[in-house]
Amino acid sequence: MNQETANKILSETEAGYDLISGKFSQTRKHFWRGLECIKDYTHSGEKVLDFGCGNGRLLELIGGSDVEYFGVDVSQGLIDLASEKYSNEKVKFLKLNPIQTTLAFDDNYFNTIYSIAVFHHFPSRKYREEIAKELYRKTKEGGHVIITVWYLWPAFTSFWRGKQKNILKTL
Repeated sequence: MNQETANKILSETEAGYDLISGKFSQTRKHFWRGLECIKDYTHSGEKVLDFGCGNGRLLELIGGSDVEYFGVDVSQGLIDLASEKYSNEKVKFLKLNPIQTTLAFDDNYFNTIYSIAVFHHFPSRKYREEIAKELYRKTKEGGHVIITVWYLWPAFTSFWRGKQKNILKTL
């Protein structure tokens, strides 16, 4: 994919999330079951980056009052909602430029970096690799980078199994 197309996709993603930020945030009040285990990677007093923070709900899962938390997102609308909900001197929300692949933090700064359901928004393998390298660079030695991505195959498999039965009955 050429850079111009990738940049257009990233800009449209930013605009789309700004447009729906209020309604999107209402559907993201709690964390998904099954992700509770990720909170074990964050401990009191540590520095945490939530890359693609959305409305900041990760704070509730990891115990936000005990960590120095930085949430970054491309949507100013979601950043504004998160800032309104979570006001604390240890909590900061920052807007990201969607096209930029570098972060304005020192290298080896964070104990843990989370990126929950974000990487599927990146339009190319090259961009995903650049971001992953940047997240790793910002993580302290012995720290953790936790990335989750959507895995829709089980839903597709379940859907297809049902369709196969109907198709076979029709034949």
